[in-house]
Amino acid sequence: MIKKTFYEFLGVERDASPEEIKTAVQYLAKKFNPKRYPSNPRVADYSRKIQLVYHVLMNPQKRAAYDAKLAEKMRQDQVPKTSGLGNWEKTVYSVDIHWFCYIEALLLMMIPAYFLFVQPEFLYGFMEKIEFLNQAYAEIACSGLLVLAILVLQHRLLRRFSTILTITSHRTFSKFGLFSKKNIEITHGQFEDIQIKQSFLGKILDFGTIKIRTRGENANIQVSMVASPHEFKKQLMRIIRHNAFSRI
Repeated sequence: MIKKTFYEFLGVERDASPEEIKTAVQYLAKKFNPKRYPSNPRVADYSRKIQLVYHVLMNPQKRAAYDAKLAEKMRQDQVPKTSGLGNWEKTVYSVDIHWFCYIEALLLMMIPAYFLFVQPEFLYGFMEKIEFLNQAYAEIACSGLLVLAILVLQHRLLRRFSTILTITSHRTFSKFGLFSKKNIEITHGQFEDIQIKQSFLGKILDFGTIKIRTRGENANIQVSMVASPHEFKKQLMRIIRHNAFSRI
């Protein structure tokens, strides 16, 4: 039977590498091969459990979820509830919104600014070719576009400095908004899966969208334009596993 954990079942350390787990599974599978004991139902049951352990521990996300469940089971009713970080909780990793979020607004600003302040002759010459437009309309259009670009840039700045996505020793939480704040918190025991979506440009510049799913009806976390999303995933998986080990 499986003892307390899958790791004890395999006889490996809780921070064992995939290679060590695979070696331990191969050893047990060979030792308890049902073909060697065709009339022994306990061996067949043992073999099925070996396959179960293998499929869980060799899948990084399933392993992280399993470790989180172990940690949650040991931690129930032990973690004090608080809205801030106390002495019992330490920040592990925080992300930033990637600088590329400014590019759209900056480009939008540069186009009308160029025609208004650098090359107004080109703009006026172009407007003269259109009968129902004149210089005043051109200036109003460019000024309006410039104001719009400034508002977009302010929105990007507000978003960058008001968005928080942090991993602590016990949870992952996010905060959105400066005045109307929205907080979402996920304990490591509630963690189910993490997904990263990156465009072609995102892969080159190292930014993307992070989505963290939870078990049950708990809220999910989704943040776009995150810098170094794979490093965030690496740190989250590491702390979930470390937390599980320290609680078992």
